[in-house]
Amino acid sequence: MKKTSNIFNWIVDSIIIRKSSDIKVVVMCLLAATTFWFLNALNKDYSTRITYPVQFEYDDSVYVPINPLPQKVRLNVSGYGWNLLKKTLRLNSQNITYRINNPLRTNYITGTSLMVPITEQVRDIKVNYVVEDTIFFNFDRIATRQVALTIDSSALNLANGYRIISPITITPRTVNFKGPSTLLEALPDAILLNIASKGIDEDVNENLTINYAQNPLIQSDVNIAQVSFAVAPFVKETQLISIAKLDFPKKDSIVLGDYTLEVSYWLRKDEANKVRPEDFRLVADFKTFNKSDSTVKIFLEQKPAFVSDIRVNKAIIKLHYVEEEE
Repeated sequence: MKKTSNIFNWIVDSIIIRKSSDIKVVVMCLLAATTFWFLNALNKDYSTRITYPVQFEYDDSVYVPINPLPQKVRLNVSGYGWNLLKKTLRLNSQNITYRINNPLRTNYITGTSLMVPITEQVRDIKVNYVVEDTIFFNFDRIATRQVALTIDSSALNLANGYRIISPITITPRTVNFKGPSTLLEALPDAILLNIASKGIDEDVNENLTINYAQNPLIQSDVNIAQVSFAVAPFVKETQLISIAKLDFPKKDSIVLGDYTLEVSYWLRKDEANKVRPEDFRLVADFKTFNKSDSTVKIFLEQKPAFVSDIRVNKAIIKLHYVEEEE
């Protein structure tokens, strides 16, 4: 028993490192052993699975893939350890290239079909099979489309009493898109620009971002549009206007009498108080006479060119009967 204990103590005492120089010796021994084992292992044949870069070629001036094309394929391979290591580390490895001649009709390719170009292009190792059973494609033809830019003037938030007094200018008027034809067909016929400013009380000249369904496959020739227009304050005025008779019989028991109607309108504030009653002409046309209620319609035949939103307080008036003297 004592002899066994002495042997155990001797082994433990041999393992314990007492000097820093001993640590270096142990590390160097382990490193040498590991290197020897690794180099010896690389001299054997193996079967394994590796990932290999692949590049699909097509006419990119005519076609575009809707979904990203795979950049790698998984291969089951056999070969010398050194060659497998080089392929795994991509040392002096070229991409596998596969030509797609008719992208619109090529929806997929099988792993078996890929074996031909792979075995021709991958050297030094044996390719047993492609792990991916099928690789799917989704190509579309590249097209262009022109879409108009517009703005909804009724949605503009103007200050109280202000109105637009000039055409709304949009530069450019259209935007040209380029991308997959199916995605371009989904674009609207017109893109609505939005001015977020509230209480607009001065002329506008803004650069607006053109918002549409963003997609990395769609390119546009412009992303910014300039919108400009002028505004001015308006005021409301009213006038009492006499009614003129049209086609009334010269002698009749039905008369119009001295009738006036109220006419309201809007005009620019800097043109206020320039309108006179004689600038308007209201006409009662006897041809519209309704015997059932003795009314005629009123027509506005004349108005100043610089007023808008004209309202006449009555659209019809009632005529009066008078008794004829015997």
